[in-house]
Amino acid sequence: MTFAVRTGRRRGSSPGSAGRPTDVGVGERSCLGRPVGLRAGFTLLEIVLTISLLVLLAGTAVFALSSWREGKDFAEGVRRFESLLRRARVEAALNGRRIRIEPDADTGRIAVTWEADPLAAPGEYTDCTALAWAAEAPGDVVRVTRCELTGPSAYRTLLMDDSPGPGDRNEAPLEPITFSPGRTSDSAVVELAPLVEAEDDETAERAVIELDGLTGTIATRLLNEEQREAFYEELSEREQLE
Repeated sequence: MTFAVRTGRRRGSSPGSAGRPTDVGVGERSCLGRPVGLRAGFTLLEIVLTISLLVLLAGTAVFALSSWREGKDFAEGVRRFESLLRRARVEAALNGRRIRIEPDADTGRIAVTWEADPLAAPGEYTDCTALAWAAEAPGDVVRVTRCELTGPSAYRTLLMDDSPGPGDRNEAPLEPITFSPGRTSDSAVVELAPLVEAEDDETAERAVIELDGLTGTIATRLLNEEQREAFYEELSEREQLE
């Protein structure tokens, strides 16, 4: 019996492949229309889409980082203002002079003043240039939008004046807080906002700080516009009962 031996190479194989088939046939193309098996560059459309996606991701990251940074700065400003209240209380007792924290009526920036010569010039307040800590007022990150005395003022009490009633106050007063040498001060409600704040944003939160002038207790809460309105209504009702 005779057998025929086939010695030809398989179609699509190379001399060194010993019968191994190639991946594709000649002339085959991919779904994108490019020849299969050939190294081809990116198309212009692919490059434009990639760049657009990277720009979009970068913009989102920058916005998130900016919002995080603003929130961190605001929280730091609130903390510094609380520290300023505590420091003013202590320094008034140590120096034997009344110290005031006064918000600027136009900008809301915080200034620290004191009675430089209570005997020769009582009631005259000047900048606390002699006190290094007074320069740490957080006017670079927060502004005061409301500063309202809520109890008998230590300074007014010494002058035998009556503190104003709830109906005598402006809608958003900016009254100075006075700290006396006897480790007492005005009781007050202070509202702090970031230096830059989005307009007509009802969800934007501000810090509302309550200071008890008798004990020095400080209570801080973050409230949006609706919560602040409810808080001030409750505060007004509480003062009328007192």
